[in-house]
Amino acid sequence: MKKSVELISVFYQLHNKFPYLHSYHYSRNFNENGSIEQSFKIILCDYPYYEDDKKLAITFSNVIDLKIGNTGGIVGLFIDIADISNYQWEGMKYKVKEEEEETFTFYCKSFEFEVF
Repeated sequence: MKKSVELISVFYQLHNKFPYLHSYHYSRNFNENGSIEQSFKIILCDYPYYEDDKKLAITFSNVIDLKIGNTGGIVGLFIDIADISNYQWEGMKYKVKEEEEETFTFYCKSFEFEVF
């Protein structure tokens, strides 16, 4: 659990620098064994945004129960990531919810992020 807490903490530090929704991408793929794998990638930026500015990409893997709300206009996000691994709920490790505008909510098994 310590690794998870550290990962979330580092994410929050970066998220403070990149609070605005630039774009998102949802993908759904069938695996060879017939299962479905869903991922959700969010790109965040600062505002005002210029073409050469850095962005933060967060990729959530094995996403379930994805709900997306209003994403119109300039959307400043406050993404809350909670470690729910002790719930032992279908192997889901995180609950992700955008708190400010209720832009999205979902569960996932893992996530990673990078500044580019």
